[in-house]
Amino acid sequence: MKIGIIIQARNGSTRLPKKVTLPFYNNQTILEIILIKLKKLSLPIVIATTTNPEDDNISLIAKKEKAYVFRGSENNVLKRFIDCSHKFNFSHIIRVCADNPFLDIELISEIIQKDVDYSTHFFKNKASIKTHWGIFSEFVSLNALKKINLLTNAKIFQEHVTNYIYENQNEFKISKLNPPKICINKNIRLTVDTKNDFEIAKKIYQLCIQKNKFKLEHIINCINQDIKQKMIHEIKNNNK
Repeated sequence: MKIGIIIQARNGSTRLPKKVTLPFYNNQTILEIILIKLKKLSLPIVIATTTNPEDDNISLIAKKEKAYVFRGSENNVLKRFIDCSHKFNFSHIIRVCADNPFLDIELISEIIQKDVDYSTHFFKNKASIKTHWGIFSEFVSLNALKKINLLTNAKIFQEHVTNYIYENQNEFKISKLNPPKICINKNIRLTVDTKNDFEIAKKIYQLCIQKNKFKLEHIINCINQDIKQKMIHEIKNNNK
């Protein structure tokens, strides 16, 4: 097994363009914050972005943080991941989304498993990547991605890399891990898709910096009733 981290990043988000490269805290971007976290895992890190010129600054951030860059298809993200994996000889991938400033790297060690096609934390039968938490990542084999590419050319599965796997679970060997108990039955949204998400995340991040505490329980403790109501509003208006 050769494992690599692939961060999916682009500036062309429809709801909040350039969300991963906007100043987030102390002139750092969300992408930079994620890269600094992931370096602690001592695994090769590649930012898989697009060939669109508006993503040139993503390449610059990668170089600044000493991460690799792969530029591929903007719309066929599945192909981008497959091509990136081939280039860097990855047999297995830790897939990370670039809009999750509260990504929990401690959870990543739990999902790395031999002899599986896909591994992540599940809420009952729902993959954590489909929740609003924004702290989870997923582990997938290159063979599984190639299998998806052979089985379907539907745009939804080209755009959402792993959706086919958890919508067709009988076709893959899947390891379902339990999420931390503190996550159960909580309407928390830490992922960043909208301008409101961005401002909410900034506020929580600043509170965590002030306390110098970034464990999940500390993050949750920073969410007061006002922030919670704003999160619930965003959850209702933004599907995952």
